[in-house]
Amino acid sequence: MTIRNLEGAFQPKSIALVGPNRHGDALLAHLAGRLVQAGFKGPKALVALPVPSGVDPAAFDKAGKLEDLAFAPDLVVYFGPPEQAEDLVMAASIAGARAVLFTAAGYDLFPADALTACLKAAQPQRLRLIGPGSIGLAAPQAKLDLLVTRDAPLPGDLALIARSSAIVNATVTWAKARKLGFSGIAALGQRSDVDVGDLIDYFAADMRTRAILLHIESLSNPRKFLSAA
Repeated sequence: MTIRNLEGAFQPKSIALVGPNRHGDALLAHLAGRLVQAGFKGPKALVALPVPSGVDPAAFDKAGKLEDLAFAPDLVVYFGPPEQAEDLVMAASIAGARAVLFTAAGYDLFPADALTACLKAAQPQRLRLIGPGSIGLAAPQAKLDLLVTRDAPLPGDLALIARSSAIVNATVTWAKARKLGFSGIAALGQRSDVDVGDLIDYFAADMRTRAILLHIESLSNPRKFLSAA
Protein backbone atom coordinates (compact mmCIF):
# COMPACT_ATOMS: atom_id res chain seq x y z
CA MET A 1 0.00 0.00 0.00
CA THR A 2 1.14 3.56 -0.58
CA ILE A 3 0.00 7.09 0.13
CA ARG A 4 2.26 8.47 -2.57
CA ASN A 5 0.67 11.40 -4.43
CA LEU A 6 -2.62 11.20 -2.48
CA GLU A 7 -2.01 14.76 -1.30
CA GLY A 8 -2.64 15.69 -4.93
CA ALA A 9 -6.22 14.52 -4.43
CA PHE A 10 -6.94 15.88 -0.96
CA GLN A 11 -4.60 18.90 -0.78
CA PRO A 12 -4.29 19.96 -4.43
CA LYS A 13 -2.76 23.31 -5.30
CA SER A 14 -4.45 23.36 -8.73
CA ILE A 15 -7.35 21.57 -10.45
CA ALA A 16 -8.44 20.90 -14.02
CA LEU A 17 -11.90 19.67 -15.05
CA VAL A 18 -11.40 17.81 -18.32
CA GLY A 19 -13.81 16.75 -21.06
CA PRO A 20 -15.39 15.72 -23.25
CA ASN A 21 -18.45 15.55 -21.02
CA ARG A 22 -20.44 12.34 -21.31
CA HIS A 23 -22.40 12.94 -18.10
CA GLY A 24 -24.50 15.94 -19.08
CA ASP A 25 -24.49 19.63 -18.21
CA ALA A 26 -26.01 19.21 -14.74
CA LEU A 27 -23.04 17.27 -13.31
CA LEU A 28 -20.49 19.73 -14.71
CA ALA A 29 -22.46 22.72 -13.40
CA HIS A 30 -22.79 21.07 -9.98
CA LEU A 31 -19.09 20.27 -9.53
CA ALA A 32 -17.80 23.53 -10.99
CA GLY A 33 -20.22 25.45 -8.80
CA ARG A 34 -19.27 23.47 -5.68
CA LEU A 35 -15.59 24.10 -6.30
CA VAL A 36 -16.18 27.84 -6.55
CA GLN A 37 -18.53 27.93 -3.55
CA ALA A 38 -16.03 26.02 -1.40
CA GLY A 39 -13.57 28.86 -1.92
CA PHE A 40 -10.75 26.86 -3.53
CA LYS A 41 -7.92 29.38 -3.94
CA GLY A 42 -5.61 27.66 -6.40
CA PRO A 43 -5.71 27.84 -10.20
CA LYS A 44 -8.59 25.93 -11.76
CA ALA A 45 -9.44 25.31 -15.38
CA LEU A 46 -12.01 23.89 -17.75
CA VAL A 47 -10.32 21.80 -20.46
CA ALA A 48 -12.38 20.87 -23.53
CA LEU A 49 -15.47 21.86 -21.54
CA PRO A 50 -17.83 24.85 -21.79
CA VAL A 51 -18.39 27.21 -18.89
CA PRO A 52 -21.54 25.75 -17.30
CA SER A 53 -24.65 27.81 -16.69
CA GLY A 54 -24.64 29.67 -13.39
CA VAL A 55 -20.84 29.65 -13.01
CA ASP A 56 -18.79 32.83 -13.26
CA PRO A 57 -16.67 32.50 -16.46
CA ALA A 58 -13.86 34.40 -14.73
CA ALA A 59 -13.56 31.68 -12.08
CA PHE A 60 -11.86 29.23 -14.47
CA ASP A 61 -9.07 29.31 -17.02
CA LYS A 62 -10.02 27.74 -20.33
CA ALA A 63 -8.01 25.45 -22.60
CA GLY A 64 -8.55 22.96 -25.39
CA LYS A 65 -5.94 20.51 -24.09
CA LEU A 66 -4.14 19.85 -20.83
CA GLU A 67 -0.80 20.79 -22.37
CA ASP A 68 -2.19 24.25 -23.21
CA LEU A 69 -2.66 25.15 -19.55
CA ALA A 70 -0.42 27.77 -17.96
CA PHE A 71 -0.14 25.65 -14.81
CA ALA A 72 0.37 21.99 -13.93
CA PRO A 73 -2.84 20.64 -12.34
CA ASP A 74 -2.32 18.53 -9.22
CA LEU A 75 -5.81 17.02 -9.59
CA VAL A 76 -7.55 16.21 -12.88
CA VAL A 77 -11.31 15.52 -12.85
CA TYR A 78 -12.27 13.50 -15.94
CA PHE A 79 -15.78 13.65 -17.40
CA GLY A 80 -15.12 11.70 -20.59
CA PRO A 81 -15.74 8.16 -21.90
CA PRO A 82 -13.72 5.04 -21.02
CA GLU A 83 -12.26 4.73 -24.52
CA GLN A 84 -10.43 8.05 -24.14
CA ALA A 85 -9.38 7.54 -20.51
CA GLU A 86 -5.95 6.06 -21.28
CA ASP A 87 -5.00 9.09 -23.39
CA LEU A 88 -6.24 11.38 -20.61
CA VAL A 89 -4.14 9.60 -17.98
CA MET A 90 -1.05 9.82 -20.18
CA ALA A 91 -1.66 13.53 -20.83
CA ALA A 92 -2.25 14.17 -17.12
CA SER A 93 0.99 12.38 -16.24
CA ILE A 94 2.96 14.42 -18.78
CA ALA A 95 1.33 17.62 -17.49
CA GLY A 96 2.57 16.90 -13.97
CA ALA A 97 -0.70 15.84 -12.34
CA ARG A 98 -0.62 13.67 -9.23
CA ALA A 99 -4.19 12.32 -9.18
CA VAL A 100 -7.12 11.73 -11.53
CA LEU A 101 -10.72 11.51 -10.38
CA PHE A 102 -13.01 9.59 -12.75
CA THR A 103 -16.23 11.31 -11.78
CA ALA A 104 -19.85 10.26 -12.27
CA ALA A 105 -23.27 11.06 -10.87
CA GLY A 106 -23.51 7.48 -9.55
CA TYR A 107 -21.78 4.13 -9.78
CA ASP A 108 -20.26 3.71 -13.24
CA LEU A 109 -18.16 0.85 -14.59
CA PHE A 110 -15.26 1.04 -17.04
CA PRO A 111 -14.45 -2.08 -19.10
CA ALA A 112 -11.57 -4.16 -17.77
CA ASP A 113 -9.33 -3.41 -20.75
CA ALA A 114 -9.81 0.34 -20.32
CA LEU A 115 -8.94 0.12 -16.62
CA THR A 116 -5.82 -1.95 -17.32
CA ALA A 117 -4.67 0.58 -19.90
CA CYS A 118 -5.22 3.47 -17.47
CA LEU A 119 -3.27 1.76 -14.69
CA LYS A 120 -0.39 1.05 -17.05
CA ALA A 121 -0.35 4.66 -18.26
CA ALA A 122 -0.38 5.94 -14.65
CA GLN A 123 2.42 3.69 -13.40
CA PRO A 124 5.58 5.55 -14.55
CA GLN A 125 4.77 8.69 -12.50
CA ARG A 126 2.66 6.85 -9.88
CA LEU A 127 -0.33 8.95 -10.84
CA ARG A 128 -3.20 8.01 -8.49
CA LEU A 129 -6.60 7.06 -9.93
CA ILE A 130 -9.86 7.41 -7.98
CA GLY A 131 -12.88 5.65 -9.45
CA PRO A 132 -14.24 5.15 -12.06
CA GLY A 133 -17.80 5.77 -10.93
CA SER A 134 -16.82 8.00 -8.03
CA ILE A 135 -19.26 10.68 -6.89
CA GLY A 136 -16.23 12.61 -5.81
CA LEU A 137 -14.08 13.71 -2.92
CA ALA A 138 -13.81 16.60 -0.51
CA ALA A 139 -11.41 18.15 1.98
CA PRO A 140 -13.35 21.03 3.54
CA GLN A 141 -10.37 22.52 5.41
CA ALA A 142 -8.54 22.74 2.07
CA LYS A 143 -11.60 24.51 0.56
CA LEU A 144 -12.08 21.51 -1.72
CA ASP A 145 -15.52 20.15 -2.60
CA LEU A 146 -15.96 17.92 -5.63
CA LEU A 147 -18.82 15.83 -4.28
CA VAL A 148 -22.03 14.96 -6.12
CA THR A 149 -24.07 15.23 -2.93
CA ARG A 150 -27.13 17.24 -2.00
CA ASP A 151 -25.35 19.03 0.84
CA ALA A 152 -21.85 20.46 1.06
CA PRO A 153 -19.78 18.95 3.91
CA LEU A 154 -18.74 21.04 6.90
CA PRO A 155 -15.08 21.17 8.00
CA GLY A 156 -14.18 18.93 10.92
CA ASP A 157 -11.97 16.04 12.02
CA LEU A 158 -13.78 12.95 10.69
CA ALA A 159 -12.63 11.16 7.53
CA LEU A 160 -15.27 9.25 5.55
CA ILE A 161 -14.33 6.46 3.14
CA ALA A 162 -17.05 4.62 1.22
CA ARG A 163 -17.76 3.01 -2.11
CA SER A 164 -21.51 3.63 -2.16
CA SER A 165 -22.73 6.98 -3.48
CA ALA A 166 -25.97 6.59 -1.49
CA ILE A 167 -24.03 6.11 1.76
CA VAL A 168 -21.84 9.16 1.14
CA ASN A 169 -24.84 11.33 0.26
CA ALA A 170 -26.86 10.21 3.28
CA THR A 171 -23.92 10.53 5.69
CA VAL A 172 -23.03 14.06 4.59
CA THR A 173 -26.68 15.14 4.96
CA TRP A 174 -26.98 13.46 8.38
CA ALA A 175 -23.73 15.05 9.59
CA LYS A 176 -24.63 18.52 8.39
CA ALA A 177 -27.94 18.42 10.27
CA ARG A 178 -25.94 17.65 13.44
CA LYS A 179 -23.16 20.16 12.68
CA LEU A 180 -20.55 17.42 12.33
CA GLY A 181 -17.66 18.12 9.99
CA PHE A 182 -15.13 16.20 7.91
CA SER A 183 -11.39 16.34 7.35
CA GLY A 184 -11.83 14.39 4.13
CA ILE A 185 -14.36 12.38 2.15
CA ALA A 186 -13.66 9.83 -0.56
CA ALA A 187 -16.22 7.96 -2.65
CA LEU A 188 -14.18 5.15 -4.18
CA GLY A 189 -16.44 3.85 -6.94
CA GLN A 190 -14.83 1.01 -8.90
CA ARG A 191 -11.50 1.19 -6.96
CA SER A 192 -9.18 0.81 -9.92
CA ASP A 193 -6.19 2.08 -7.93
CA VAL A 194 -6.86 3.97 -4.67
CA ASP A 195 -8.60 1.71 -2.16
CA VAL A 196 -9.60 1.60 1.51
CA GLY A 197 -6.16 0.49 2.71
CA ASP A 198 -4.42 3.41 0.99
CA LEU A 199 -6.84 5.92 2.46
CA ILE A 200 -6.65 4.50 6.00
CA ASP A 201 -2.89 5.01 5.83
CA TYR A 202 -3.30 8.52 4.42
CA PHE A 203 -5.84 9.76 6.97
CA ALA A 204 -4.10 8.03 9.88
CA ALA A 205 -1.10 10.28 9.20
CA ASP A 206 -3.23 13.38 8.69
CA MET A 207 -3.13 15.66 11.75
CA ARG A 208 -6.52 17.13 10.83
CA THR A 209 -8.18 13.71 11.20
CA ARG A 210 -9.26 12.39 14.62
CA ALA A 211 -11.29 9.38 13.45
CA ILE A 212 -12.01 7.44 10.25
CA LEU A 213 -15.48 6.22 9.33
CA LEU A 214 -15.59 3.33 6.85
CA HIS A 215 -18.40 1.80 4.86
CA ILE A 216 -17.09 -1.44 3.37
CA GLU A 217 -19.15 -3.66 1.07
CA SER A 218 -16.28 -5.97 0.15
CA LEU A 219 -12.48 -6.21 0.36
CA SER A 220 -10.50 -6.81 -2.80
CA ASN A 221 -7.31 -7.22 -0.76
CA PRO A 222 -8.04 -8.30 2.85
CA ARG A 223 -4.35 -8.57 3.81
CA LYS A 224 -3.69 -4.99 2.68
CA PHE A 225 -6.73 -3.75 4.59
CA LEU A 226 -5.77 -5.53 7.80
CA SER A 227 -2.23 -4.22 7.61
CA ALA A 228 -3.50 -0.64 7.26
CA ALA A 229 -6.12 -1.03 9.97
